[in-house]
Amino acid sequence: MNKINSEIKNDFITFTRLVIDRKNTTERQIYLNDKKPSRKDTNYYEKPLVYNPENIKLIIEARQDVRSCFRFKLRCQTFTDEPYFRFDSDGATHMNLDDSNGLLDRKVTTPHFNTYNNAGVVIAYKTVELKNPEVESVLLNDISLCFAHFCHESNIRFPEEEFSEVIPFSIDVIPLDLNNEDPLANIDFNG
Repeated sequence: MNKINSEIKNDFITFTRLVIDRKNTTERQIYLNDKKPSRKDTNYYEKPLVYNPENIKLIIEARQDVRSCFRFKLRCQTFTDEPYFRFDSDGATHMNLDDSNGLLDRKVTTPHFNTYNNAGVVIAYKTVELKNPEVESVLLNDISLCFAHFCHESNIRFPEEEFSEVIPFSIDVIPLDLNNEDPLANIDFNG
């Protein structure tokens, strides 16, 4: 059985407001320069969003070795310790506990969004776009496009109606072998 988030269960109106109200990023381009403390193979970003009166943080994680493996999270620790809205591009299938649906309808494969119902239980869902295999494939191959989809679902913009772009790493952190050898030294360009 899933753990119940009592803060969300007891104040579902505030939770709903945190998801649907407009929030803004302060950066046009979001660079994932930091490493996640618990996973050195994952690039990480965590910054507050512009939203009053709550302190909402946007968290982005992207694996370095798997281009299509990333997560977007919203956290408001003044309301609840757990992220209250999340997108998972990869990972385990989620099993919703709603008994009114059949077993097949309760299974939600990744990619999917995670949120809570009014009982404070985590539920996963796919948007219409994520249910379309062709659109899903396009989204998973472009972290910025997928982030725009997340922003559309959670009402995040930069600053008015635009979406921020996610850059999985910056130029200064690309691992290069910087030796003194000229890689073009033995190439004859004349013949």
